[in-house]
Amino acid sequence: MTKRTWLCPTDFSRPSEEAVRYAAHLAAPLGDVRLVLLHVDQLPTYGLPEGSILDASTREEWTRRLDALATLSSATIEIETAVRQGRAHSGILEAADELGAELIVMGSTGHSSLQAALLGSVTEKTMRLSPIPVVVIPSGSAPPPTGARSALLPVDVSAEHSVEATHRAIRAAVALGAEQARLLHVFEVPLSLALMADRPRRAQAVASLRARERARLSSLEGLCQDRGVELETAFTEGVVHGEIARRAMTDDFDLIVMPTHARHALGQLLLGSVVAKVVRTATMPVCALRIPEILGPS
Repeated sequence: MTKRTWLCPTDFSRPSEEAVRYAAHLAAPLGDVRLVLLHVDQLPTYGLPEGSILDASTREEWTRRLDALATLSSATIEIETAVRQGRAHSGILEAADELGAELIVMGSTGHSSLQAALLGSVTEKTMRLSPIPVVVIPSGSAPPPTGARSALLPVDVSAEHSVEATHRAIRAAVALGAEQARLLHVFEVPLSLALMADRPRRAQAVASLRARERARLSSLEGLCQDRGVELETAFTEGVVHGEIARRAMTDDFDLIVMPTHARHALGQLLLGSVVAKVVRTATMPVCALRIPEILGPS
């Protein structure tokens, strides 16, 4: 049986090592997943002879540490190790491509001194550029006892490609072991309506938009049945990222799966602003799914 590959980058920081152990815990009950632990050595090469590579002793040291981490992480699944040299996010993406990895699992922060500014620059860049799902593990989170059985799938029913995005999110959830999934749409009153001076007209417009989005969610549910999970929907109102994180925690979901994009707009924090905020606040893994159809130029 050909095993699926999950790539687990590590810089040997505590969050990245926690992410490796979490990935091993998620993979164990699936039975058809191997992990590849990757360390990308970012030793500066400026001023060194062209073609400089890691010396044998350095590579051996990184390999020794990876092997030790693999031994501590799991004795029940297949774990391999790899060492590369270069820019961290580029090395991760290149390794994922060469290995035919199904997804990447990594910690939300690492050794970066500016990690609090976004998510950790390596994680942010990997999420933004990866063509495969990236699962971000929050530091200090405990893996569910039986793996990721339930997934919350936030959806934007107003988006042009919401059906395709949802299909892909369901596939990612199933790949991670989910058996139950909930499509969640958070209704947030657009600023253009919130600022309307005519209160009766504003209330009517909001009610009409709310009804349309409820109908779209119902239609989306119908288009996403029979895809390997028990599916349900929920419609709520509030601040989008806050409601997603709150529902995921209070309803005890094991995983959040949601689309992101690669635009560089200042107000979108180099990711989708909602995805970035959810990753920062969620207490369970967030699987960021890059949907090419809604990217536009990157």
